[in-house]
Amino acid sequence: MARKPAAQKGFLTRLLHNEAGNTLAITAAATLPLIGMIGGGVDISRLYLVKTRLQQACDAGALAGRKAQGGGNWTTASESAADQIFATNYATDAYGSSGLTHDFTESAGKVTGTASVTVPLMVMKLFGFEQKQIAVSCDAEMRLPNTDIMFVLDVTGSMRNPPTSGGYATKLSGLKTAVQCFYEVLMKLDTPADCGTTPSGGISNDIQVRFGFVPYNVNVNVGRLLPNSFMADRWSYQSREAHFTPQQVITGYNDDGTPSLYSTNTNNYNYGNASTVQSYSGVTSSQCDSYVPADTNNPNGGESAAYGQTSWTSGSNQIVQWYTDQNYSGYDYYSSWSRSGNRWSTTGNCTVYRRSISYTLTRTYRKTNSAIYETQDVFDYWIYKKVENMDVSGLKAGGSDWNNSVMLPIGTGGTETSVAWPGCIEERKTVRTTDFDPIPTDAFDLDIDMVPTSDPDTQWGPMLPTAVYKRSIRNNSGSNTYASVNYSGDYDNYDGSSSSRTAYCPTASRKLARYTTSTEKDDFVNYVNSLEAVGSTYHDIGLLWGARLMSPTGIFASENAFTSRGGEIERHLIFMTDGEACAANTNYSAYGVHWWDRRQTDASTAPTYDSQTCSNDNVRGTVTRQIELRTEAICSAIKNKNITLWVVNYGGSVASGSPTAVRLENCASPNRYYEATSVTDLLTTFQTIAAQISQLRLTN
Repeated sequence: MARKPAAQKGFLTRLLHNEAGNTLAITAAATLPLIGMIGGGVDISRLYLVKTRLQQACDAGALAGRKAQGGGNWTTASESAADQIFATNYATDAYGSSGLTHDFTESAGKVTGTASVTVPLMVMKLFGFEQKQIAVSCDAEMRLPNTDIMFVLDVTGSMRNPPTSGGYATKLSGLKTAVQCFYEVLMKLDTPADCGTTPSGGISNDIQVRFGFVPYNVNVNVGRLLPNSFMADRWSYQSREAHFTPQQVITGYNDDGTPSLYSTNTNNYNYGNASTVQSYSGVTSSQCDSYVPADTNNPNGGESAAYGQTSWTSGSNQIVQWYTDQNYSGYDYYSSWSRSGNRWSTTGNCTVYRRSISYTLTRTYRKTNSAIYETQDVFDYWIYKKVENMDVSGLKAGGSDWNNSVMLPIGTGGTETSVAWPGCIEERKTVRTTDFDPIPTDAFDLDIDMVPTSDPDTQWGPMLPTAVYKRSIRNNSGSNTYASVNYSGDYDNYDGSSSSRTAYCPTASRKLARYTTSTEKDDFVNYVNSLEAVGSTYHDIGLLWGARLMSPTGIFASENAFTSRGGEIERHLIFMTDGEACAANTNYSAYGVHWWDRRQTDASTAPTYDSQTCSNDNVRGTVTRQIELRTEAICSAIKNKNITLWVVNYGGSVASGSPTAVRLENCASPNRYYEATSVTDLLTTFQTIAAQISQLRLTN
């Protein structure tokens, strides 16, 4: 094929092959795409910057609004806080934007925000793109992690009093309200308590929140929460043991008496109609009487079988008595005489009558039987002492079920009698010491996590107030005596009939449980309202069992280690008290009766009585000092288990900065100690704690 002349080739072809003078044209042709690429990058960078700032403003506003709402309702103040923080983070005309809008709303504790703005394009408008709208959304909510909350609540007698400031309501009534308000903040459910808000909507079913309770005074009522295997079959008590002596005892009677007739009696008379037998005239009254024949009475058959047998003792003999009946019939004769003539006449008319008769003759017989003797052990007197290994296994009903009482041989004359169990416990093996740093390894009572084995030292015992007796030098009077006492009468026991011998057992504790439905919420409220204030103050036993019931590695590890879905759990123990530790040395506590059992103090010396000096930090009875030392050790053990320990000093009776207040503050986790001198303060404190537990988290 012949090549075309150069003049016939196209312009672009010539330009392509011409290596001289075409650079400027090529550069000009490439400029427009290059401008589009660079301009697009610039505008995209601006759009990204605007969206980032707008998102930050939305997030900050939602967070501020939810934080302002706290545990209450969404109000104009909450929305205003959100708007203000949004405006601080994004100016109306930032980056040349316009048409800025934003809005914040709340539902079920969750604040949702939206924002949009129009951004003008700088370079891309050369290509027909004038502006771009940017829109973002954000959420903020008080989202709880999976949380366990254990209330360890002081329900001692002083809680019946009003706090030192703030009106006449009792401290206990204020506590009941505060706990319900705490529940409202966390669970977003309304209770009957006046908390100043009306929450609704609840929390997500994906979150596990559980509450537990350990009300305490001298003891804790936890026995029925335990499986039978955790309780010992035998336990020792300051009780009594019957002493018997051999005696000849009448066990029955021989049938060797001779029957004899003791008495007779007639009854059931029945008379027929009378008829005339003979009439006489001109006779005297005495003559008339002589004409009356003798009555006739003949038996109708023999005696009946014996009936109505009874017996009684006379001296060492037995008297047996019984009856028989026999029916009789015959005739009954009688006369009637009337004077004839004048009143001085001695004669007259005489009529003799006859009538039929029947009756019953009852005979009484008796005989005397001799006694049968046998040598037996007979109750003589009681030995009041520490009775070792009393059988209490009858309380166990299988599994985790319990009977309400057990039969023990402390009844009249040493007989078995029913002894009620209120549900409180006696602690397992302890040691006598004043040094609990560290806790001695053989102080099983202070081991939060030890699971009982078959060894009774690792098990608990039931508190049995009516089986425990105070013994004194004289018969139920005078000073206490440590020695055993022989006495045929009854010493006072701890049945509660006297304030000096009352075994205080508070409302039953509750393991951790969810209270999310309406029925469960009502159960929560009813339980809190059932709390009663009575007894002395033993902080150690309350804290100890609060920790045991929530520990993830202890006696209820299978329930507490993780959620039902295997999730991690945050743990909070809220310890509220209105006063100092205070103990009488005759209190029946989780360690027995201090004066006699001396499980915590020197066995050779009676513990000092300190109920009158509890408010004096310089004068402490030995039992109260033990409570304080053990409380300090338990507080440390709780915090070492990664449990947040909140402590509330309530009522104003423990002054800020006092030795007791310092001990309480040291018990708490860092920055988790509060003082509330009034009911209002307590409500605020509990709501504050609940709000802090409700960790604020952004969801978008």
